Amino acid sequence: MTHLRDTRLLTLVWVLCLLVLGAYVLHDSIGRTTQGFIAYYAASRLLVTGDFGPWVYEDAWFMRYVQDITGTRVLEIFGPNTPTMALLALPLGWSALAAYPRLYAAWLLWGLTVREMFRDRRPERAGAV
Repeated sequence: MTHLRDTRLLTLVWVLCLLVLGAYVLHDSIGRTTQGFIAYYAASRLLVTGDFGPWVYEDAWFMRYVQDITGTRVLEIFGPNTPTMALLALPLGWSALAAYPRLYAAWLLWGLTVREMFRDRRPERAGAV
C-alpha cells in the first residue's frame, strides 16, 4: 500500500514540475515567437535602406537590430537564410512595421497560395501511396 502511495506522490510531483516548467516556457516565449517572419522583414528593411551587408549574418548584431525595430525582446537571427530571402521579402520591406499583423497574414496567405499553385506539379515519389 505504501508503494502505491509513493508512486502516486512521485507522479504528482512530476506533473506539478512539468506544469511549472510549461508555465515558465509559455510566459517567457509568448510575444517572442515569430517563426522567422521578423527576420525576413528586418533583412528586407535593410535591403530597402541600403544597409544590407555581411553584418546581417552576425547573430548578436542582427538580434539587436530586430529588437530595435520591433521594440520587443524577440531573439531572431538571419544566419540560416541566404541573401535571396531578403530579396523575396522585399515587398514587405517597404511597409511600416505597424502593419505587422496584416503583413504576417499576407505572407502566410502568399505562401499557401504558392503551395497550392504547385501542389499538382510535384513529381510522384517511387513507392508513394
